[in-house]
Amino acid sequence: MVSAGAITAREAELADRLAAAGVENAQALVAIAMYTRGHARPESETIDLVRQYSGLSAPGIAESALASARRRGWIVEVPAADSIVHLTSPPDFPARLASFLGDPAFERDLEAQREQNQPAVAVLGRMHSPGVYESFGAKIRSATHEILLPMINTTPRLAQVADMQAVARTGVEVRLLLATPRLAAKIRGNAVRDEAKNRIEGWRQNARGIDNFHVRLTGRESDLWFASSACIDGRTVRLDIYDPVSQRSTQGVMVEVRSDSSSNLALAFQQLFEDAWRRARDPGPFGFLISLFQKAWLPLLVALAFAAAVIFADPTSVFVAFTGGVAAGLVSNYLPQVPHAVAVIADRLRR
Repeated sequence: MVSAGAITAREAELADRLAAAGVENAQALVAIAMYTRGHARPESETIDLVRQYSGLSAPGIAESALASARRRGWIVEVPAADSIVHLTSPPDFPARLASFLGDPAFERDLEAQREQNQPAVAVLGRMHSPGVYESFGAKIRSATHEILLPMINTTPRLAQVADMQAVARTGVEVRLLLATPRLAAKIRGNAVRDEAKNRIEGWRQNARGIDNFHVRLTGRESDLWFASSACIDGRTVRLDIYDPVSQRSTQGVMVEVRSDSSSNLALAFQQLFEDAWRRARDPGPFGFLISLFQKAWLPLLVALAFAAAVIFADPTSVFVAFTGGVAAGLVSNYLPQVPHAVAVIADRLRR
């Protein structure tokens, strides 16, 4: 099993190409990793960083490799604030290695690996900016696996609805989380309650007949703190940053984070969305009843068992069976939640 942050097969291949040209293996690996990982730290911290990579952990190896790379000019000193000096790769490092190897393609390969290693973060602009709105459709159309969309009271007549429907029909799972009318009224004012009902029905119609297009409702305000944001394929997160207490999501600033793998931001977004999705209910006429059964299945099951016992069993055994069933159900269903509940109470007391 490859550990997180380990040297990738592609990075190792780039280092092997240097080693084939006569560069010591450890020096080649340090030089490549320093650039592809974008390290820029004081010397002692740099040594500790590169020691974590396979083949560089033995005493003295990292120090020797760094010293050799510095003599070649592949690692340089850069003054920083407070008289601190960082070790880092020079700006023209890819071109230097391409010249050293006599291989122009090496420059492109090295730069591509650095771009792949580091998530791209961009401030797209204010939510009211036409460019932010227009770029959303392209992101929807680029999806290949999953689109997560928390929204409060968004109109079902978005220009991007057709894009959502199209990708859902190709197999992409589109999940839209909306506020219940009551929650929408709490956030936006009572005047939107009826309109919220109409918009929810509009989204139901948008999803009708499309197996991979799902709509659910949440009544918890914190489930929609990321309203008007999106997570696409677990690799692109469009995060609308605003104050959910005093601002509408349309007053925020859109930030986009893209990564070839799942970033920590994407993982956090997905986890928060999944938690909210499990709590949410379907918007149809039976959505509330289904949600109630999912949340209260144990009391309902106990009630049915008790009724069956009263009708079919010896009345003297009813009380024992009922008490035992309730106790067993409570223990199996709620005992695992006790440590978390205790931790929450203790945390609140500390505050």
